[in-house]
Amino acid sequence: MSLDRQDRIDRYIRGEMPEGEMQAFERDLEKDDFLSRQYEETLLIAESIRNVAADRELMEAFRMTSEEEMRTFMKEKRSRRRFLKRACWVAAAILLVAVVTRILLLPPSKSMEGLYLMYYEPAGYEALVSRGSASGELDKLLREAFVEYKKGNYIAALRGFESAPTLTEEISFFSAICYLELNDPENAIARLLPLVEMGDKCRYFQPAEWYLSMAYLKSHQREKALSSLKRIVETDGFYAEKAKVILDKLEE
Repeated sequence: MSLDRQDRIDRYIRGEMPEGEMQAFERDLEKDDFLSRQYEETLLIAESIRNVAADRELMEAFRMTSEEEMRTFMKEKRSRRRFLKRACWVAAAILLVAVVTRILLLPPSKSMEGLYLMYYEPAGYEALVSRGSASGELDKLLREAFVEYKKGNYIAALRGFESAPTLTEEISFFSAICYLELNDPENAIARLLPLVEMGDKCRYFQPAEWYLSMAYLKSHQREKALSSLKRIVETDGFYAEKAKVILDKLEE
């Protein structure tokens, strides 16, 4: 595969294409079977590496075990979770090399980036999204966007959320998660702040505050992250325990 082709795939996955180029790429995906296969393989590898980096158990293992113990741990982990169950052997080999590389490159567990990787995970929409809050065309649009969200297709999900004619609490919240997944914490913050400022009037107040603190960590805004985490601890809600752990690590 040419470098230009791989560059297009990489930029599409990272959400770096302008709208016109993105649409052209999606048309090419439909017409070019080879490009489509390479895209699926690249997406699988990228998502698997991200999942490894976000896995707290693996993160701790990377820091605490010897090289031989790590190899044994990884074998058990892959077997238990059917790790890379759809990947071809080439993709699996590439991933293992990437994992070994990440062992040397992982940020310290007390750094903002390290804490973000340890404690961030995307919100599950089934437990949060309200039922019966939309109807007609909006309801159809949101259902399609949430299907893409559940699949992990955050670019497509975000496109659906952002196209909705009304900016509801659901759309703001899940758009923010998509932006975090696409490595854009500033836009995530812009979507989450209004929800947090609504306080208890917002049904997403607690998760919005939690993900706002994650976005601050991701964007290396230490003081704002500390302030947000302290508010979470003070309200003693669902995320209070995890927020307290992060605060303790940041303040050590």
